[in-house]
Amino acid sequence: MLCRWNGTAWETCYTGTELAQYADMTASGGKLYLTYTTGTFPYALQAACYDTATDTLSALGSTIAALAKATKVIVKTPHEAIGIPTKDANAAGLRCTKQVVNMLYDQSLKNVELEVEKGIIRHETRLIVNKCFELGAGDIALGVCRGVKAGVVDIPFAPCRANAGQMLPARDNEGAVRIMNIGNLPFDKEIRDFHAAKMAQRARQENRKVSFQMVIDDVYAIGKGRLVGRPRY
Repeated sequence: MLCRWNGTAWETCYTGTELAQYADMTASGGKLYLTYTTGTFPYALQAACYDTATDTLSALGSTIAALAKATKVIVKTPHEAIGIPTKDANAAGLRCTKQVVNMLYDQSLKNVELEVEKGIIRHETRLIVNKCFELGAGDIALGVCRGVKAGVVDIPFAPCRANAGQMLPARDNEGAVRIMNIGNLPFDKEIRDFHAAKMAQRARQENRKVSFQMVIDDVYAIGKGRLVGRPRY
């Protein structure tokens, strides 16, 4: 949970700006240096939004990368959703990405919501990383391995058999990815209450209870060209 992928565009920017500036993540002062990476979109969304004109997708992903001050950008094309992209498609994506990143080089994203989200991400990251140091008795590599086994480091819907798969995400009322089922993530009451409140807000808006059905609806929403799986769709 160092990054919340596939959320709203602004949420991805929140994650990027935070991790791009965030090196000191341990109470003891030890440092981990992270490289924030973003592509244009995951395969599922590429398939749903497939178009022979790749520039629109590349431009949106590049805009997020530029505003997030990403240090590395992986450029993809919609062609990858159905096969191997051509050299021309790859070249078009690279040209578009370079132009957008250069144009937005001097732009920055600053607002109150950004600071709130950055604070939440910073808090979550510290809790997970510190727990890994604890599990590894100071050895972060060993701690991460033990953390994966214990579900402290957990990835939803991952095909890896070593992954616990107990943490379950869903979108909140604004489309940001929140955690519906915490699983074994070492989050404190503040973080748990934050995610619960965000999901409760969506439940009130949709006049239904927070449930696994929201996760299913969100998965199918992408194929319908939407971000949040509302009951009426």
